[in-house]
Amino acid sequence: IVTFLLGWKDGDGVFLCADSAATSVGLPEGKRSSFGEAQQVDRFAVEERAVKVLELPRAVLVGVCGDVESALDFVVSTSKQLAYTKKPLHEILQYVASQGRIEAPFKLLFGHCVNGEPVLTAFHSQGKHIDDVLPGRVATFGSMPADKKTLAARLVGTVCAHPLAAEARLAATLVA
Repeated sequence: IVTFLLGWKDGDGVFLCADSAATSVGLPEGKRSSFGEAQQVDRFAVEERAVKVLELPRAVLVGVCGDVESALDFVVSTSKQLAYTKKPLHEILQYVASQGRIEAPFKLLFGHCVNGEPVLTAFHSQGKHIDDVLPGRVATFGSMPADKKTLAARLVGTVCAHPLAAEARLAATLVA
């Protein structure tokens, strides 16, 4: 079972892409996913039922990978800080990370603007690292095999190099 979160930025904006798989104990509702994978793995059900790219206040997007419950607790706290303070996202992430124990590992990618410029920021719960992803780089998180991460990075490079508008570039590549 593969789970993934991809993020990249080009001159036009920030792009996030994630799967919708969520793991729980018990039986799945169906035997196969939309990709034909078995949804029962040992005693766990892995089903396509999670929304992992969310919109937060102040036009911030976040993509989630890893333990969804722990990640969403962190995202809710971050969302509240975005709504009630004017602090920059990096300061908010540092503050939220310092406020409590993180139950299980997760990674987040935030798409936001700083002084009108698109920024892609990664947060790693283990170590509580906050890093901005450089333009032209692809952030790949999850259990995706290394060869698939390389393929995804090449795909994104193709999308970003195409002369169409950003949305059309992505749609054209995904349809192809």
